[in-house]
Amino acid sequence: MAVFTNVDDLIRVLRYEVREPARFPVRFILVKGLSAWKDIIDRLKLEVDATLELSFFCKDQDVFPYLPSLIRELKDNGKKKILILPLSECLRLIPSSSSILRELAVLENVGQSRVYIPLLEIEDIFVNEMEKIDRYRQGLLPAAWVLKGEGAVKVRAAPFRLKSEAGKIVAGIKRYLQVWEKGGRDDIYLVSQLAPYLNSIIGNFEVRIYKNAFEFARGNLSGITDACLEWGEDNQWRWLIEEREEQEEFSKLAASIFNVNKFDPWQLYSRWETFEANEKWLLWLWSKLEAPPGTYLHLALKDSTSVSHIEENIANGVFKYKLEENLLKERKALLEGLRLKEMPSSFWLAFHALNDPLEKIKALTGLTTQEKENVILVVQDLIQKGIAKESWWPFLEIAYPELSYYLTPCQFEDDFISTYFRHYVTSRVLDKPLAELLDMARKAAEEKKIWSLATQGSLLEKYSKDDIKTIWVDGMGLEWCGLIRGLINNRYDNVKIEVFISRAYLPTTTELNKGWEKEEDVERRLDDLAHKYNYRFPRFLSEEIDIIKNMVERAVQLLRQYTEVIITADHGLTRFAYYGGSSQIPEDARVHRWGRYAELKDSSNTDTEYPSTTIVENGNLITAVHEKFKGGRGAIGEVHGGATLEECLVPLIRIWKAKETSQLPGFELVTPVIKLNVYGEGQMIVTVSEPIRILKLKVAGMYFLGNQTVTGNWSISIKNLKTGEHRAALEYEDGVLGEIRFKVIKGLMLDENMGL
Repeated sequence: MAVFTNVDDLIRVLRYEVREPARFPVRFILVKGLSAWKDIIDRLKLEVDATLELSFFCKDQDVFPYLPSLIRELKDNGKKKILILPLSECLRLIPSSSSILRELAVLENVGQSRVYIPLLEIEDIFVNEMEKIDRYRQGLLPAAWVLKGEGAVKVRAAPFRLKSEAGKIVAGIKRYLQVWEKGGRDDIYLVSQLAPYLNSIIGNFEVRIYKNAFEFARGNLSGITDACLEWGEDNQWRWLIEEREEQEEFSKLAASIFNVNKFDPWQLYSRWETFEANEKWLLWLWSKLEAPPGTYLHLALKDSTSVSHIEENIANGVFKYKLEENLLKERKALLEGLRLKEMPSSFWLAFHALNDPLEKIKALTGLTTQEKENVILVVQDLIQKGIAKESWWPFLEIAYPELSYYLTPCQFEDDFISTYFRHYVTSRVLDKPLAELLDMARKAAEEKKIWSLATQGSLLEKYSKDDIKTIWVDGMGLEWCGLIRGLINNRYDNVKIEVFISRAYLPTTTELNKGWEKEEDVERRLDDLAHKYNYRFPRFLSEEIDIIKNMVERAVQLLRQYTEVIITADHGLTRFAYYGGSSQIPEDARVHRWGRYAELKDSSNTDTEYPSTTIVENGNLITAVHEKFKGGRGAIGEVHGGATLEECLVPLIRIWKAKETSQLPGFELVTPVIKLNVYGEGQMIVTVSEPIRILKLKVAGMYFLGNQTVTGNWSISIKNLKTGEHRAALEYEDGVLGEIRFKVIKGLMLDENMGL
């Protein structure tokens, strides 16, 4: 083969060679480099009598020419010199049609006619076909000429358009051939429905075939080699490519689209609701590719194949894997970002198939109404089965922290009141009073315990100032202090809280205890809910928690306008007014509709003896236990009017913002391992770097008070804690001091008098 580096030299040889008669008229020119192609076809067009453009033989816009018709055209054409363009593009994309080269090579037409066929960058195909012709191997056919030049070519073919490739698009096979008939380009994006069937080539003339948008994405974006076609719809992969611009790295492209520096699931999933459909798919894809192993996101999505299942994948992963607390927290945070209104039906099928209440509470997040109700029911089951609180309390704090706050009443100086309300909130979750609660109520009634406490009005007088705002909550008894304290301490930085106990006037009616002047100063929904005719457990308990939660949020917001906010109530409520049965009232008394008190005709008669569980006040006979007076109708929900502690003890809660964020006192746990004696008692020793007035240990919804020793350390007596590891909080007068972990073990510490 004669090799040329200059097109002029080739043309001189071509002109000289045509003078000689030849049996075989076809002359192949093997062209290397785009510049050589442009030069040779421009010059050849001037040398020939006719140019056969293969695009003419395409019967439609996106079909290849029928090459056998080319042979017939050559035989019928009367021109002496013919140029055929661009045969190499047909053979390059469909190598199976390369046999046409053999037919052309042996085409006979004795005389001085010539057929010039330049072939760009397909020397391997040409040589392979020629080697199959005996005459060529024997040197009986004209040798091909070779023209060398410069310039690489890149062709990408796909069955879809891309806006980002607008300037490079060639639509259809016919138009593609026309481009090469006119000289070609160095970068072409061919849009053809035949693309999936074309041939890819690596070399100076590179052809990349993309059967679908996924292949294009994987071929043009690094970092998605592990992705699969079924992970996205074709339009989703196409959207991703369109967003690509000049970016070649998937993670950087995703970060650019979301306007973040790196993959940050907490930040990204918190914005889930703001994303469009394609952006949600991209986040799901990014999560599958880059969620760190060992995270819940990685576990939940590793077998996922579609973004449409993301809610189920994240919700239901808890049933597939044994999850520690950190992964349960991660799962909840992800679901919170998804803003689910309801858990998927598949979640509830799996949930109700569980038998172990401990596994059930791990599965719940408390993000939906149905979940909150089920948390209450599961906790009810755990309590009824006597399962140690230490084993399930950490999971309650994750699933429904507000319920854990509610079940952790404030620890008051009066241990009787603290214990009473611990029994009361537990009874609320059980929806049935504990025997201990009924007994303590009777004792409080007989001892007339409420009279030792100041009235709410007398306490409130101290806070009647213009810069102090008072919020009244109709029906909020002392049972809600734990929830309010928990919300303040855990949700609002630098907000301080102080709780006082006060008593309402008897009977505990709104009319007698109403202290607000404007309706805007009172939250009535709690009392309204309690009296609804369709009261239903556990739905209404969770709704009451939400009411208190919203009220606390409003109170904290008011601290922007006021130096302090006081939260108080007119009276409390009792859920268990009728569990003790009913009792008789004097014949001339008129009973209130709920049977909690009765108006006496003559309350000045001191000779009349009334039951020790009742109180005579303001001309009324009031029951102080969980029973009703005969004649009262009762109610399905909660009532008031009586003198049980939950009805007549109301909190006065003071919240304010600290002027500046001060550093918390430092502390050290001196006894990380606590030995219990045979009575289940042990001592925890804590040192605190600065003077404080109060120190309490809160563990599994229980409080243990500390006492300062002569050495300055704090000693906390604990009792009846389960052996094993515990996580707890230390609280002082200004809030939470910090979290600690300690271990409880059994120790042999018997009294010497036992003789052992």
